[in-house]
Amino acid sequence: MAEVNKSAVGSDFRFEAEFFNKRYLYEESALKRHTLQTIGSFSKVTDGPHGYHVVDENSPIIMLTAKNARGWFTTREAADPIAEWVDLANKRSSLKENDIILSTRGTVGMCALVTSEVLPANIDQDVARISWSDTTLKPEFVLSYLNSSFGQDHMERYSSGMVQQGLSLQKVREIPIPPDYPSKLR
Repeated sequence: MAEVNKSAVGSDFRFEAEFFNKRYLYEESALKRHTLQTIGSFSKVTDGPHGYHVVDENSPIIMLTAKNARGWFTTREAADPIAEWVDLANKRSSLKENDIILSTRGTVGMCALVTSEVLPANIDQDVARISWSDTTLKPEFVLSYLNSSFGQDHMERYSSGMVQQGLSLQKVREIPIPPDYPSKLR
């Protein structure tokens, strides 16, 4: 049996034993040795349109889902082509090169870098778009961190839900990112 101080519970009021897994606590302690910034402090985080999307086989624009975020880089494989008006009506989730997509429902934490080969594309409601123009942190560094055991464990720890796990956009914005030391030396 583990004993946890009330101060360790935090504002989420998470009491389940899994939240206080020794590995999670160790990683949190290790990260606190660095000056961290959250994803929301240097990027814009949004999700795709809620509801259904209209498929248009003649459109070059595709709808990316979590299955398109496997293997570090986005893929067009099995993506639905969507009507151009869907993309036009949802510009906030219209992807650009070097954005990162992150699954937020079901299989939480699958993330990939958006490459020019997959564009033009938009995302569905179960995927977060992380985009920024700040060049102090490179997209490749953020992607590497999110795919590391530290990033994946953080997302697993802060996911919630009874039947299907989910990570809110606010929780995505709060993911701590350590400094990218090599980019500071450039």
